[in-house]
Amino acid sequence: MNCPTCRKKIEAEEASCPRCGTEVDDLRALSAKAGAMRAEAAALLQDGQALEALKLFYKADRLCSTAASRQGIAAALLASGHFRAALKYHFRARAKR
Repeated sequence: MNCPTCRKKIEAEEASCPRCGTEVDDLRALSAKAGAMRAEAAALLQDGQALEALKLFYKADRLCSTAASRQGIAAALLASGHFRAALKYHFRARAKR
């Protein structure tokens, strides 16, 4: 993880940035929650519940925007028949890696 303030790489066991002192425990918790939401959304998508998966991928992306959440949004959009929107998210996910 990188510090949101100064961008220094922070090791997993550190509670704050060694350079600027920014607390990162809450950010790690949000990131973990978003990861769990993405995993749940992926399971919904595999079960054929594309719209429910899409809602959950959107929530995860708002909580912690990552290429993985944008890829999930693209897959759920594609599965629900929204090809143009899926393509847009696919390219967003590739551009922000």
